[in-house]
Parts: sequence; C-alpha cells; structure tokens
Amino acid sequence: MKMIQHVLEKFLQVGEKILDMLEGDWDYSSFQLELESSLNELGKEICREVMESTDAWLKENPHERKGWVVERKNELKNVLTPFGHMSYERTYFRNKKTGHYAHLVDLAAGLEPHAKTDLTVQAKLLDAATEISYRKAGKGIWSSGSSECCFLSGQTVMNTKCSLHCRFV
Repeated sequence: MKMIQHVLEKFLQVGEKILDMLEGDWDYSSFQLELESSLNELGKEICREVMESTDAWLKENPHERKGWVVERKNELKNVLTPFGHMSYERTYFRNKKTGHYAHLVDLAAGLEPHAKTDLTVQAKLLDAATEISYRKAGKGIWSSGSSECCFLSGQTVMNTKCSLHCRFV
C-alpha cells in the first residue's frame, strides 16, 4: 500500500507540472518534450519502487526463499530501462545447500547477473537489429526527445542478440 501511495504522489507531481506549463507560455512541441521527460521519470520511479518492494518482500518472507539467507543488503544496481537509466537497491542472498549466490529480485525480474539492460530494452535492441546494423540499433531505439544519452555500442547489441538467442534455443 505504501508503494501505491508513493507512486500516486509522483503521478500527481507530473500532473501539477503539466498544469503549470499549460498556465504559462508554451508551445505544443515543448509541452510534448516536457511530458515525455516527466513520464520517463515517473516510469523509472515506479520500476525502482517495484524492484525495491519486491526485494523487501523477499527479505521479510524467508518461507518464499527456502534455503536462501541474506548475505549483504542495499547493493546498488544500475540498469537501462525503456524509461532511461534506473538505479535501485537490492539484497544479495546465499543458498545454504548449494552455496550459490544471487540477487533474487534480479532473477525474479529476468535480469541476468551483471546485466546492464532489462529484458524490454533487450527485446527492442533485437527487434531493431533485424532491420538495421547493430551500431544503428544501439543508437536508434531511443526517442529524440529523451534528455538522457542512452546509446549502446554495436558490440552490446550483438552480445544481447547472442545472449537472448542462447537463452531461448
């Protein structure tokens, strides 16, 4: 419930920003760019809240992570989402039986260890790479109005394609 209240507050802030802009001098193009920027910030905030809330739930419910114990808390993760770069904190767990280590929230979200892009971005990259070069795909999936520089190298696109292909073959 706390997460929903926080997201609602952020959404209302976006609405206030839009109303402020409409009350002043504005043109439609700048309105669209401001709206895109605000909604991207809101998207990143919602994704961060979901990841951190899921991580907190995993920490608080040991019966849902049988055999896994907390190793380290509050480890920062940066990942590229369709909204831009997002950071969140997560917990590192150790399995008592196997001795394996993992960030369980990352696994729940489908993020491979050391991944810098989420699955949605990887899917966009793969889709773009079927039509254009890897280099252009890494530059072309981002909207022109984005204030963030989110260019990915051709090598990253190729590695993503190989990773996704190996995962589903």
